[in-house]
Amino acid sequence: MKTIKTTNNTPFIDFSYRDKNVILCNDIHNISNIDDVQMECFIVILIKKGHLSIKIDNKNLELKAGDLFSCTPRIIINNAMMSMDFNMLSFIFSPEYTIKMIQDYRLNLNYSLLHSSYVVQHLTEDQVEMITGYYEMLSKKLNMPRNENTERIINHLLQSLAYECKDIFKSDEAEITENIYSSSHIIFKNFIKILKTEEKPNKSVQEYAERLNITPKYFSAICKQIAGKTASTIIAEEIVSQARYLLKDPNKSVKQIAMILGFVNQSHFGSFIRRRTGLSPQNLREKVLC
Repeated sequence: MKTIKTTNNTPFIDFSYRDKNVILCNDIHNISNIDDVQMECFIVILIKKGHLSIKIDNKNLELKAGDLFSCTPRIIINNAMMSMDFNMLSFIFSPEYTIKMIQDYRLNLNYSLLHSSYVVQHLTEDQVEMITGYYEMLSKKLNMPRNENTERIINHLLQSLAYECKDIFKSDEAEITENIYSSSHIIFKNFIKILKTEEKPNKSVQEYAERLNITPKYFSAICKQIAGKTASTIIAEEIVSQARYLLKDPNKSVKQIAMILGFVNQSHFGSFIRRRTGLSPQNLREKVLC
């Protein structure tokens, strides 16, 4: 599983387990050298000791012992600094596997947990102990020889962990109240899966609707109902996020970035960025490099 993209130094991570869908890690070093890192996965991190200072999508964040942090793919991390005694436990899942878990486990998540850049919640001592217990059990089971019941046990542990995190991160936003197997929920989650894994996210509402085998009108209605945003707004937010990250790389020209994101030419890319940010791509590059 591809977990990060970085234009600078990459941290050293100690893995308890790793396959194409799931990664468990219990230590990380060299994090003070992290800058301009883009995560390519869904991550849940429990801070066990010390503290971590990071900037996420240009917002400063301080994480301390007892905090549970979760982020979605394509989040951009800068200016990472940790204390000498820093220690954490991390659950890392591929986007495809995460969406599959949400559907298989009937997780009735609200939009903020599925699509927002990150969420943080400080835990009680009992909650810290509980999350640590899930990590230890999953690490042991994933590293044991497999038998006819192993996969079932692992799935139940992951399902229980997912429900625990859902309760911990429960926000004031209205949750999706329809049945998780309704067509609208399945379509929306498939859309998020495609959007988060799309190499060239610059697609029209009609193109995404065709991928989902529905009409653009129905697609937009689903997004508005579940996310409170139009489909075009959600797509545009993803493109701007990707553009901000790519513009940080001085080795990539604006023309190259336009092609990477799926624009027909640099002019269309420039018009899009100016319309969404009020800045030209070059001015946006200067801003993100400050």
